[in-house]
Amino acid sequence: MHTLRIAFVAEGSRDLQVIPVLIERIIAEARPTPALQLILDAQRWDTRVRFVEAFTTIVAQAQLQADLLVCHVDADAANDQQVRQAKITPALARLEQDTVLRLPIVWAVPVQAVEAWLLADPTSFGQALGVGTKRFPAFPRDPERINRHEAKTLFDQTIRELLGQTQRQRRRIRPDLFATIIARDTALAELRRLPAFHNFEQQLLQKLTQLRFQFTK
Repeated sequence: MHTLRIAFVAEGSRDLQVIPVLIERIIAEARPTPALQLILDAQRWDTRVRFVEAFTTIVAQAQLQADLLVCHVDADAANDQQVRQAKITPALARLEQDTVLRLPIVWAVPVQAVEAWLLADPTSFGQALGVGTKRFPAFPRDPERINRHEAKTLFDQTIRELLGQTQRQRRRIRPDLFATIIARDTALAELRRLPAFHNFEQQLLQKLTQLRFQFTK
């Protein structure tokens, strides 16, 4: 069995809960050969410095111990063009000037935010929370079309409405506690309807292929 060590860096705590689960599921479903043991080291971006500096530091650290680096940034927009121009392209350009890049990098760029991915499969969302079929939430068919604040609010409010019987109970519910289980239960087929997720999955599998992993599915 081979070991695959992935370094992962994200913007927020919910991103740290969700995206590593999706990485594990994508790899497991693809059935890599040889079989691998996945080790995933996760951390948050250092927001005390400019993004370019934070990215350069992360790459320098990851190159010492990881086989692959996955970087998360939210698009905060209807597509990822703006965040790529503002953050990703300048960071990669700076990196090329400062170091010899030997580490494959995959960008996870949810549109608008990672909550949009968690809204992709309302049936699995309801089942993950243990609610009856009649109470399954009604989500937008294309959750990437709603802005990040709406996506976050819809995610939080739906969990509170489904699990809380009274207003007091709803206020006490912490939606963050359910992000991981929903990410684990959301159907990958439903996630693939979302262009941002589909692009992320394809990038991930492509980089793993470059690392000489083959997939039986």
